[in-house]
Amino acid sequence: LDKCEIDPDSVFHKLWTASKNCNQDEEHTLENLFPEVFFFLIGGPVSSLGDSFPIIMQLICQHKEIQQKLSGLLLTNENDALIYLDQIIKEALRLHPPVAVIPTRTVKEDFMFNGITIRAGDNIVVSPLVNHHDRAYWPEPEKFDPERFAPGVTIQKGTYLPFGLGDRECPGSKYGLLVLKTFIAKLFREFDVNIKKDSTLQLVGPTTVTSDKLEIYLNPREPAYSAKISKRK
Repeated sequence: LDKCEIDPDSVFHKLWTASKNCNQDEEHTLENLFPEVFFFLIGGPVSSLGDSFPIIMQLICQHKEIQQKLSGLLLTNENDALIYLDQIIKEALRLHPPVAVIPTRTVKEDFMFNGITIRAGDNIVVSPLVNHHDRAYWPEPEKFDPERFAPGVTIQKGTYLPFGLGDRECPGSKYGLLVLKTFIAKLFREFDVNIKKDSTLQLVGPTTVTSDKLEIYLNPREPAYSAKISKRK
């Protein structure tokens, strides 16, 4: 692997270099690093967003006007449907972010922030949950409203961070969202989806951890297209 040409700015190269620097006694091979990269980029994000799936399903099914709009678009205009589904998922992750609190960071040097002195040694915690429910940026923050993320709406940087921001943003979030969006679109396009009336998720804390299961009923839709074929006379 050392003889291969790898982009020095790529995530893979940085992981490879860090692994060599931190574990001098271990053998460094592509086979050893691949499982770590796989989990880092794919396994972790998909698993995390898998916890979000039942909450997204519950929110959609509890808001019938949103469900009907999504299903209708999926049968008539898939491009608009995927844009709308993206709004739905983003709003669901705003209400219930995968991680409520991003681990603390310790300040190395004194600095001023908005008139407040931050001392060296202080610990700083960033909470997506708090940011996502700040009334200064999100009117009626407890309301499920996908139109907050409609095309053309500007979201102030730092107010929405379900996967973190900057260099420490989850590197596999885009892949995880793509998998989630594809699955939900397929589901609502081909099935009439309902949840049992008395089946609701009880959140353990404010994020996406649940204490029970959501009962979902799927009724196959009629084919969107049909054709009658007959022999020529």
